Amino acid sequence: MISRMETLRDQPWQKEWITPGTFAGMPRNLSGRSYNGGNSFFLLLDSTMKGYKTPVYLTFNQVKAQDASVLKGEKAFPVTYWDITIKDKNGKSIKLEDFEKLSKEEQKECNVRSFLKSYNVFNIDQTNFREVHPDKYEALCKGFGKRDLRDEHGMYVNQEIDRMISKQEWICPINAKEISKNAYYSPAENVVVVPKKSQFNTGDTPERVYENGMSFYSTLLHEMTHSTVPVLKREVGKVFGDPKYAKEELVAELSSSLVGSSLGFSSKITDNSAAYLNAWISTLRKEPKFLLSVMSDVNKASKFIMEKIDIQRMKLGNDPLLVTSSKQTGLSMDDPLMYKGSYIYRDKYDQHSLKGFFNGKPLGTRPLPLDRGRMFESLKDTHEKDVFLMMEVKKHFSAGINKIIAESNKNQSIEAESRPKLTR
Repeated sequence: MISRMETLRDQPWQKEWITPGTFAGMPRNLSGRSYNGGNSFFLLLDSTMKGYKTPVYLTFNQVKAQDASVLKGEKAFPVTYWDITIKDKNGKSIKLEDFEKLSKEEQKECNVRSFLKSYNVFNIDQTNFREVHPDKYEALCKGFGKRDLRDEHGMYVNQEIDRMISKQEWICPINAKEISKNAYYSPAENVVVVPKKSQFNTGDTPERVYENGMSFYSTLLHEMTHSTVPVLKREVGKVFGDPKYAKEELVAELSSSLVGSSLGFSSKITDNSAAYLNAWISTLRKEPKFLLSVMSDVNKASKFIMEKIDIQRMKLGNDPLLVTSSKQTGLSMDDPLMYKGSYIYRDKYDQHSLKGFFNGKPLGTRPLPLDRGRMFESLKDTHEKDVFLMMEVKKHFSAGINKIIAESNKNQSIEAESRPKLTR
């Protein structure tokens, strides 16, 4: 990360956090599960800087399970995640599912601690998967294909964000007006202000005009990230130069870059944020854990924004970003019918909970944040509700779903091996 910041600082022109690659979409594993915001950003950075065709990653054992192997000399990339240990009042360890069955009073008596863990992954291009499964590999590449979307002036255009602006369906008003020379979020008025898209059109070639369209959306996403501060309750500084203000700028920069890359366009560092590059580099050298705090906020902000964008995508008849298909398995993870029976309900404490099912098999129950429960209740369209349920079940029960898919694939393999072999 320090190396990337030094590159941005030393370039005489505006440089992208994540260099535009040949793909669009969220980094994910082979089964279709997307990584979280912090890991997504660094896996995108890894994919684009090393020229991989897709941001698809596998563990060493997952590579072996595909009858493939890691290429000689290739090095793994670390993926981090949080885990928890729970002990009751007597110091006895208990499982999460048992903890969730306890009453609120009993849960308060437990000692719950979180800790950071990691595991290593390889990009699919670091393996011989392409040679072993050429059809699957080409299908993966096709699924991450970028589309050349231009408006009548030749600028990049994003339909879902445009719809969000025209319908004013963001968490606060978005005011795109010609009289504004700057882009900003006003906490006092709770409004995002950006110049009109046409004001970004200063290119002298078709390609520059196209990229200027991307600049409009990346600038807008930067300010939209700032507008999530009161909702996600981030602590920010009051004035330019304040360390907390500098951190918030980095959160907005990386969130904009992550969301933009997932949508298929690049995000260049803003002049305002470029002024903090030396401070960020210095802070990271002295206190590397600073990045953990930053990426935690990036994860929450980018996920929040993409969930809102997914609602726009569904209303436009497009597939959501946070739900992906799994063509290589016997079960489709993006088919709402696979989640039939799942539902969201309020318990006696007026809290929202999710009951999950996949392929007719129960996955369990999980509590839902208040905002997610309310968002579900606000949806009127049946299809939108089905897709929302699918997103939530996939997010909260990914381990259970992967287990069901693995069992299904195992049974299919056994069935295939038991069939009579045709002979000439």
